[in-house]
Amino acid sequence: CHAEGIEDFQNGRTMALFKDPDTGQILRLGQNVRELTGISVLRLSGLEPTLREDIIDIVSGFKHLGFHRIGLTTNGSKLRNVARDLCAAGLDEVNISIHSLDEKTYTQITGHNELSAVLGGIDECKRAGIPTIKINCLLMRRKGMRKDVNSLLKFAGEQNIVLRFYELFWWP
Repeated sequence: CHAEGIEDFQNGRTMALFKDPDTGQILRLGQNVRELTGISVLRLSGLEPTLREDIIDIVSGFKHLGFHRIGLTTNGSKLRNVARDLCAAGLDEVNISIHSLDEKTYTQITGHNELSAVLGGIDECKRAGIPTIKINCLLMRRKGMRKDVNSLLKFAGEQNIVLRFYELFWWP
């Protein structure tokens, strides 16, 4: 999702729900969680974290607060621009949502023609040295699903990337 709210892919609408917290608020929350629970593993997700101008500061700040493993879940469209800085800030893992390697199907599913940017982002994550790269794929019962699954399996194997399938979703 590229929006500051919930995106309705079927109807092309975005509903704004809240204003994003600032960097300080996010880091204070992380510090409180760390102090109260001892949790040292963190995943940044929700909407599209890489759209935040302060995402590098957030990752770096959490690292300095003692989080030993920091992951990020993203649609991957902006990774090419921030992968090196995220790695330098201490990002340990990136999970990228890709549901098809077919450009037309990818665009139909996501509403954005950005598959090449996402694949370029994966390349940049590898060059930057992000230790763990994973692809998340939502299984959708639809025409062409088997071909997409096979293409993703082959791609993940060739790239030495973990591929995770989750949920079975009925797509019109």
